[in-house]
Amino acid sequence: MLHKSELQVDPLGTLGETGGFRHRALNPDVLLLDEPTSGLPDEELHKMLDFLQTLRGEYTMLFVEHKMDVVMSLSDRVSVLHRGELIADGTVDDE
Repeated sequence: MLHKSELQVDPLGTLGETGGFRHRALNPDVLLLDEPTSGLPDEELHKMLDFLQTLRGEYTMLFVEHKMDVVMSLSDRVSVLHRGELIADGTVDDE
């Protein structure tokens, strides 16, 4: 944990610890996505799926999605919650 005295303002006006915070913000390990395809027409939905596919392997993606075809096309592992309770967890190949 850093003390605020260890922080400095970089030339772009953002807080940074010799670039550490900035690097983590611009190069995350995990992407959190909340319904990334919600409200998209079919053509745009396919573009979004193609884009998200390019991120596989580069990032861990944790997303909330109600469209099961989207979930199955992007996921290696799926957890299903109902009213906040975990009711299923496994790989997409599990039956």
